[in-house]
Amino acid sequence: MPECNHGKLQTIYKARKLLQILEEVVSSIRGDASLAFSGGIDSTLLMHLSGYRFSAITVGTEGSRDFQNSEKVSRTLGFPVTRVIISESTVRMAIDDLRSIDPEINVTELGYESVLYIALRSSGHRMLITGQGSDELFYGYHKYLEGRSSNREDLDKLMNITLPREVRIAESVMKKLITPYLDPRVLQFASGLNRDECISGQRNKVILREAARLSGLPPDIVENQKKAAQYGSGTMKIIRKILRT
Repeated sequence: MPECNHGKLQTIYKARKLLQILEEVVSSIRGDASLAFSGGIDSTLLMHLSGYRFSAITVGTEGSRDFQNSEKVSRTLGFPVTRVIISESTVRMAIDDLRSIDPEINVTELGYESVLYIALRSSGHRMLITGQGSDELFYGYHKYLEGRSSNREDLDKLMNITLPREVRIAESVMKKLITPYLDPRVLQFASGLNRDECISGQRNKVILREAARLSGLPPDIVENQKKAAQYGSGTMKIIRKILRT
C-alpha cells in the first residue's frame, strides 16, 4: 500500500476513534448547560454532537470576528446563539476579579480569561461547557505550524495553571465548568498523537477536523480557522486601553 494512502487511512481510523470518544463524553453531560461558542471547530463540534441541545453563548464586541463566525455557523446549522456584548466597564470588573483570584495572571491570560469570566457570569445555566484543551491536545496553535514539535509545555501549563484557575473562576460566580476535551478518555487518546499526525502543511488539528467531517459537519465549517478568544472577541483591545490609562 502506498505510504500516502496508509497515512490517510490511519488518520481516518484515529478520527473515527476520537469521534466515538467525544460522542460518549458529550452524551454523558446531563442537564441544561450553556456552551461558550465562538464558531470555531472546537465548540461547533461539541454543539453538533449534543444534537444542538446546549444553549450557545458568544462573548464579544460589536463587529468582532467571533460574532461574525458564530452567526455564520449558527445560521448554517440552524440553532440560536445568545450574544453577550462586552463593555469597558464589564472588562474592568473582570480584570479586578481575575486579579483577586490569581494575582500572578498576566495580560495575555487576562484576555482569554476575561472572555470566560464574562461568559460564566452571563450564562443562564449553572454549567458552562468550553472547548478548552483542544488547541493543546490537537496542535491548534499557530506556533505548531511554524515547526514547534512538542505540545508538552503547553499541556503542562494548561493542566497545572490554567485549568485550576478556570475552575476557581467558575466557582467564584457559583458556576461549574465542563471541559469535554479534557475528559480522561480524550486525554488518553490524544497522548498517542504527535505533531506530524495533527499538522499537514498549513492545516492544523487534522485528526479533530477529520472527526468533525465524519460527524457530518459541512466542509467550510470543518476547515474554519479562528483567532484566539482574546483577539476574536475584541477583548484584548479593551484590556490594552484600560491598562494604558
